[in-house]
Amino acid sequence: MPVKITSSDYEQALERGRRELGRPHVTEARYRASEHLMELQYSSGWVLRFNPKEIEALKAIPEEALGRGYVTPGGDGLIFDDANASISIPGLVAQLIPLDVARSVVASARGKVTSAAKAEAARLNGSKGGRPRKAVV
Repeated sequence: MPVKITSSDYEQALERGRRELGRPHVTEARYRASEHLMELQYSSGWVLRFNPKEIEALKAIPEEALGRGYVTPGGDGLIFDDANASISIPGLVAQLIPLDVARSVVASARGKVTSAAKAEAARLNGSKGGRPRKAVV
């Protein structure tokens, strides 16, 4: 039985899509065979180039198929119909970033998160005199 959506559901989905497309996303993928480079063009103007043979998920895809790959409508996936393969772009980019750099970025982002519990803990620590001073050596 088909699922029916209301016009309100439809409008909300369109708005979510508009918000998502406001973030940088891949708009085009090209394989430069002469240079053995895959090139991803982002909506922000950024270009990411990498050797697809260095990415585990792309190693087995023939060059001809790499040249006919395309980006999913949301800009977060690559499809290679000739090779019956697809890959998540965020997952691909994660493989290109050294693990220690990725951990540092995640830790920094988590440190900036605010919550009611974090604010309460800061107030409690402040009432005790705040952070202890560093010892002078």
